[in-house]
Amino acid sequence: MPASQVNEFILAEIFDGRPESISWMKPVWSSTDGYRDIIDFQLCYYNPTSAVMANIAEKNLIGSYLSNFSFLDITTQKLLFEQHLKVYLSGEPFDTTYYSSALKKHINTVRTKTGDGVLSISHNITPELNALEPKKEQNVFLDSVINGSVTGILSMEAVRNDRGEIVDFIMLSFNRAAEWILNISANEWIGKRYFSLFPQAAEFFEVHKKALLTGFTQRSELYYDDERLRAWFDFSAVKGGEDIIIATFNDITAKKAATLQIEKQKKLLDSVINNSTSGLLYCQSLQDEEGTITDFKPLLANQQAADLMGFSMDYFMSLSIRQIHEIRKATDIVEMYIKVVETGEPASVDYYFGSLQKWFGISAVRLEDGFLVTYTDITETKNLQLQLEKSIEDLRKSNVNLEEFAYAASHDLQEPIRKVHFFANRIKEQYLENFDETGIRYFDRLEVATERMRKLVEDLLAYSQASNIPLSFEEINLNQKLQLVLDDMEVGIADKKAQITIGQLPIIRGNRRQLQQLFQNLIGNALKYSKQNVIPQIHISSTVITGMESGLNLSPELLNKQYYLIEVKDNGIGFDQKDAERIFNVFQRLHGNAEYKGTGIGLSIARKVVENHNGFIYAKSIEGLGSSFFVGFPVD
Repeated sequence: MPASQVNEFILAEIFDGRPESISWMKPVWSSTDGYRDIIDFQLCYYNPTSAVMANIAEKNLIGSYLSNFSFLDITTQKLLFEQHLKVYLSGEPFDTTYYSSALKKHINTVRTKTGDGVLSISHNITPELNALEPKKEQNVFLDSVINGSVTGILSMEAVRNDRGEIVDFIMLSFNRAAEWILNISANEWIGKRYFSLFPQAAEFFEVHKKALLTGFTQRSELYYDDERLRAWFDFSAVKGGEDIIIATFNDITAKKAATLQIEKQKKLLDSVINNSTSGLLYCQSLQDEEGTITDFKPLLANQQAADLMGFSMDYFMSLSIRQIHEIRKATDIVEMYIKVVETGEPASVDYYFGSLQKWFGISAVRLEDGFLVTYTDITETKNLQLQLEKSIEDLRKSNVNLEEFAYAASHDLQEPIRKVHFFANRIKEQYLENFDETGIRYFDRLEVATERMRKLVEDLLAYSQASNIPLSFEEINLNQKLQLVLDDMEVGIADKKAQITIGQLPIIRGNRRQLQQLFQNLIGNALKYSKQNVIPQIHISSTVITGMESGLNLSPELLNKQYYLIEVKDNGIGFDQKDAERIFNVFQRLHGNAEYKGTGIGLSIARKVVENHNGFIYAKSIEGLGSSFFVGFPVD
């Protein structure tokens, strides 16, 4: 006889006559990719009582799978599978009481691992429960109140040792809120010991024990932490009878976290306030009978506020704001505070306290019926600022004088140069034939020097005029303006046989005469520094960028501003990029006058014009491969 049949024979001999429902099921295994898993349980034995309880007396289900029990709903099948699996894998017995809607019975079942399967012994306890129905009806209201509460409620009975000392508790009941808060199933936990369920609850245990021993209600806030549960609880314990404790509790984790966060922020704020280099002071308004603000009373201040005003903290807080400023001979600042409170508009000022010989940056904002003021000692910064402002004003005056001098000098120099040029021509016409070869050579050098002087004076005059911001701006179509510039430069362009292309250019606001100078200088520069025996190629184009995209070191408020970026690109001799900034300085030349004629002022004038239009200019170049000059005009 096979072993399985021997087991079933023994089971039948022992259990067939028992009044309890008894069954034995063994696991069904599957093998997938080398792993074995239990996927079902097979019924190998059940006694007649079990058949009657399940209403299957006329059927033979030996060998059937749990998943095919048609007399059970899917939920019950799943529940039974999980229970059998847990018992089989853990080896621990499982005791549960549940209501089967399919069988319409209350059933108490104990399952244990027996041999290579799970033995289940069940009792139909429906009659016993029905006998208690009258008592239940009396407690319907109480049960509804307890289970309807959002507060967790549980009851426990004390466990004492031989000396009568309370060493543990046994769980008696949980309400629904307790199950939800603790994430438990009451049916699984009732009858279990307190420390087996909450191994880290020593502090909680002491509170429960104290309530039972003293008879007085105990309340506390404690934190529980183990692998299953981490939470703050607000709980109370009250004696409910001989050795009975009733505990009520709520999960206050979120509230506690918020409280701890507030406390943390308060400590941080106190640290910031007390370690601030600025004085901080909160004051409340003082009013007369008509409701007019007459003064302010300090309510809160950091030590720095008293120190900056030169008072001890106690004395500082005993004075009103008007008294503080009367002592420091600065009562006019009180009117600013009154205005801040009355209008709600914040105010700030740099104020000099003569009695302290210090400058303070003072800022005030309204808070409720008072104001918060900050005092910052800016004496050193203010002195530097005043010195800088004086230096800037001196520099401005110097620049104005220099520009006036340059204009006057260049203007006044034109007449003598014209006379030199006039008389040189008269001498050349009348007496040149009497000169020997050396005299002619000297005279030619005189004419060259005179022409250079004339050109230099004209450029100085143009530079001094460009240094003045234009008085009138108008909308200028740069496409039309470039055509006028090319017309004026027609002879020079033709001599070089230059090819100039112009893309679509924008309409901007600017000064017509200065923009003419700008593009004449940029195009003239491209023609001047073209390669020998190479036709100059000049391309002028436009795009829109932001200040940030320019890559220049602009102030923060200009980084997001939009600009029309005009590029004048040539195929000339180019220059070393390290000289890209130097070429815009006055009289800066990268080549000798014998190679390329000029005064070194043209690009300086170009930069002045661009600055007058609130723009920027820069250049990029590679020696031998040409240059690109970029001009940025703000998009209005």
